[in-house]
Amino acid sequence: MNLWILYWKQIAVACAIVGAGLLGYYQGYAGEKARFDAFKLELSIRTEALQQKNNAIVTKQKQITSNVTKEYANAVKKLNAYYAAHPTIKWVRNTDTRDVSDISDTTESIDGKTESDVPSTVDASPLDCASDVLQLLHLQEWVRDQENVNR
Repeated sequence: MNLWILYWKQIAVACAIVGAGLLGYYQGYAGEKARFDAFKLELSIRTEALQQKNNAIVTKQKQITSNVTKEYANAVKKLNAYYAAHPTIKWVRNTDTRDVSDISDTTESIDGKTESDVPSTVDASPLDCASDVLQLLHLQEWVRDQENVNR
């Protein structure tokens, strides 16, 4: 007991120093925890905003894809109707020109026939060509629309 009475001032100063250290540690911890909680809240808000933006982009892309698919189907129907109404389309080589062509005609045989035996008209399926061209045009439009959505 005598020891406490003799050194009470030093013990009080030591307790005050330990108490001040613990108080400082607690305040530092509380400040860091508040900053960490604010960071987590900001991160969750940003995450939610980005998820909403991504969902909007996906929805827009699906809408564009369905619109292009419908437009393509309608265009193919129109093409089929047009070519059904105009079934015979032929391309004729123009043999009446007096100009000299860049590529000379050869007399080599084609499937056992000379060039003069090959007919000058060519029957091609315009449905195949027109359908392919139309599909490429719609795909290009789809790509442009997708690029605009991502901006």
